[in-house]
Amino acid sequence: MNSFVEPMIEEKITKTMMHNYFKAGIIEAPIKKRYARKHLAGAIVVGVFKNVFSLSEIEQGLRLILADTSPAEGYDNFVKIFNNQSSQETTKMPPVANISFEPTSTMLIQY
Repeated sequence: MNSFVEPMIEEKITKTMMHNYFKAGIIEAPIKKRYARKHLAGAIVVGVFKNVFSLSEIEQGLRLILADTSPAEGYDNFVKIFNNQSSQETTKMPPVANISFEPTSTMLIQY
């Protein structure tokens, strides 16, 4: 599974992580420790989203999506959107030439 997921998210998904996803109900638990395509698909989706959303937000989103479609169709839609977004050129910010700060007693800079 990590051979598919790690190149996308630059992180391995561990057994403990998968177990937590099963316990939380985000991914359906395997039967007799036999993983199927839906488990791999779930791990990919959660792996991609977990750096942006909390697990509860991911769970809510998956429930909404899967309420109207099958898991296979939902995953196919995810792949289409992911590939479309990945293939688009990212917009680069123009370099900043000069920034002048006036000294003050307190300065707050937020990135």
